[in-house]
Amino acid sequence: MGVNINIGDSWKAVNAIKINIGDAWKDVIAGWVNISDVWKSLNVPEFSMTWTSIANATTFIGGDATTVAAWNTFFDLPTNGMTFTGIAISGEKVTLTGGGSLLIASLKFLGCSDLLIYQDTRGVTTSVDDGGFYGATGATSIEMTGFTSSVSGNGHFNRDFSCTSFKFPALTYVRNNFFYNCTSATYFDLSSCTSLGDDQYDDNVFKNIVGKTITLKIPSALMTNNGGNPDGDIQTLQANNTVTIIQV
Repeated sequence: MGVNINIGDSWKAVNAIKINIGDAWKDVIAGWVNISDVWKSLNVPEFSMTWTSIANATTFIGGDATTVAAWNTFFDLPTNGMTFTGIAISGEKVTLTGGGSLLIASLKFLGCSDLLIYQDTRGVTTSVDDGGFYGATGATSIEMTGFTSSVSGNGHFNRDFSCTSFKFPALTYVRNNFFYNCTSATYFDLSSCTSLGDDQYDDNVFKNIVGKTITLKIPSALMTNNGGNPDGDIQTLQANNTVTIIQV
């Protein structure tokens, strides 16, 4: 009888251990979930483009959009920058590794309705030539943290009708007609901009942007560079829209 009781107690102890082990596994699983959440929140820098479909990307660039070679050819590399060395495809998103000092050539995305998001938080794209994104009518967001130079001409993002967000925190010189006809725009990060157009007057930088609620992030100097008043382009934007200005 005593033996049976001891064995029963032993089994209770074993069951208790199993329960503890189960709880431990629950903790481990919870830990992985937390790690995953943390990873998602890290916003790891990347160079990526999201398209309506990979097939449409292939059509537009004139080569297999799942290969690094096709993207190097499309961006005219190594002539216009350092070559990309790796690629990952996730759904309709193309992520490229390697690369650097990338110049977006004149009219490179002309008539492109299938590019939805251009996200370069690695600083790969440093320059955009005259009208580089002119007529990229499908783009909804363009971010380039390393973009410092608008090479020549004007209207670099003209007719990007669908784009709501432009984030160029390192760009110093915004040329005339830069965002002309970007009629869906609601956010501009121009944190380092020292010149909106060729002078302190209205240079059509924000031409035809009307009736929007907009956030504009700019250096404080641009709020007084026009005889103590804001730059003319800012005044025009304010006159035609509801604008929240973040001064840095």
